[in-house]
Amino acid sequence: MLGALLSVALWLAALAVTREALRALRRATVPAPQPGAGCGSLSIVVAAHDEEARIGALVESVLAQDHPDLELIVVDDRSADATSEAARRAARGDPRLRLIRVDERPAPWQGRLYAQAAGVEQATREWLLFLSADQRLEGHELLRGLLAEYERRGVVAATALGPFVGARWWETWWFRPIADNPVFVGCIFRLQEARPDATWLIGALAMRRSTHREVGGAAAAASCGAGVFDDWGWTRAFERHRLRTAMVYHPGLVDVSNWETAADGWDGLTRWAAGMLASRRAAWPAAFVASAGVAACAIATGSVARDLAALRMPSLGALALAAVPVTVGVAYCRAHGQRAAWALLSTPVALATLAPLWSGAVARLRNRIRWRDEELRVVTAPPDDVSGA
Repeated sequence: MLGALLSVALWLAALAVTREALRALRRATVPAPQPGAGCGSLSIVVAAHDEEARIGALVESVLAQDHPDLELIVVDDRSADATSEAARRAARGDPRLRLIRVDERPAPWQGRLYAQAAGVEQATREWLLFLSADQRLEGHELLRGLLAEYERRGVVAATALGPFVGARWWETWWFRPIADNPVFVGCIFRLQEARPDATWLIGALAMRRSTHREVGGAAAAASCGAGVFDDWGWTRAFERHRLRTAMVYHPGLVDVSNWETAADGWDGLTRWAAGMLASRRAAWPAAFVASAGVAACAIATGSVARDLAALRMPSLGALALAAVPVTVGVAYCRAHGQRAAWALLSTPVALATLAPLWSGAVARLRNRIRWRDEELRVVTAPPDDVSGA
């Protein structure tokens, strides 16, 4: 009886968390800007490595914005393809595009942070915004909307998240129900509200140039894996200086993913998990708790399925535990217009997501991670400066 009551309490807690997460997501959603708002001068920096297939669409979407004072700096980071040419073609001679080439990344730099630093060296505007080649800006007011929201909140740095729209089978059936789930995303926003100096930087990062200088520039963010985890690195830099930051959500900031295959997706999630486990002291126990919770819900789901197949009434405890992932799945279905039956896949989706989480744990212990065409160190001595950028 006690076990059943605990299971029901867990489901009620999941229901309460779901409700609060949805509220946090609504609070974080950026409204349309007022006329003339969000016009602070803006330098957009894009570090692109072998992004010929994607960079053109991003350039077009940025230059189509109605922001009155922006420059777009694309840093070709040692690409072996025609990334620069694709960006130049997409700009169609627009003078707001500036192209920079980085031919060598000095040791011990890793990841894209060094290329971003090279772009910042050329930036001339008040605000910096770091975008990725696999992002798209939908709606011509997006940039003004973001800056207006940042200025309204009075923060020195902020990150914006948006929907993930990958349409490959493994993205549709596995990654999107997690990454684009309003409960998961809303929980991150709720955490950030509780810790405004601890932004989870997993979107488009913006900060004032004065803030970039104050925290120590790219070298400060490179303290986490020498730049391989630039999002976690910036988080730690802001925490050290106790700066007030924010996270916002904009439905027009679309992520199309630069993962070509399921293996790329696996490596990407493994990399994110390894960075979390390397940078957050509470990440390990949280990973164990999450794994135990998912395992308990999966066992309960199997028990319910067996009882129903045998025409038996499942126990109250098993029904309550099995309902936890379904509750989260229903929120995803309602947010994206999916049939409610998709919610029944929530348990296997959650189980499948544990695999790259523990792949990240193995990568952390081995101190090696695979990303694109490189093998990188999870923990290594950070660079002292950005000389050569």
